[in-house]
Amino acid sequence: MRPMKVTAFFFIVLSFYSKFVIAQAPDFSALCQEEMKKVAYLSGHWKGEAVYQRGAGSPITVMQEEKVEFKLDGTVLLIEGTGRNANEEIVFNALALLNYHPIDKTFKFKSYLKEGHSTDPYFIILGQNKFEWGFDIHGGGKTKYTITLDPSQQSWNEKGEYSQDGNTWFPFIELKLKKIEE
Repeated sequence: MRPMKVTAFFFIVLSFYSKFVIAQAPDFSALCQEEMKKVAYLSGHWKGEAVYQRGAGSPITVMQEEKVEFKLDGTVLLIEGTGRNANEEIVFNALALLNYHPIDKTFKFKSYLKEGHSTDPYFIILGQNKFEWGFDIHGGGKTKYTITLDPSQQSWNEKGEYSQDGNTWFPFIELKLKKIEE
């Protein structure tokens, strides 16, 4: 067969195989939608301040915006965070996806930074509208972030901490956001 015919044949076979496999896969959407209700209040448009500490210098304050919305019929949460300095320049930009994994019975989180880095953090629910996520830092150390949402105050408070050994934690960032839109 000529290369063009082989390629076409491959895609036809792959197309039929994919349809067969997807047709045979169980539908976990109802379970995933139910579990994702635990993070439902995150959805919306948030704005406020983020204050972070880099090294021994003075803290840096940026205007932080978080746009959070459900996708794929409520089974995935898309989170985009943007931090701007006083000159309105973007100094921080990240995108994350959160979903419930029905086989593992855990939440899966994936984050991406504009600088080209990505992480596969853990994500756990500590209580109603209280979450923790974090990851091991390449080269050593750990970070964890604790998010506390207060629907009555329409607030999102998030504290980020760093640890070299996983026992002693040092704060390095704090977000104080208000929900401006559902």
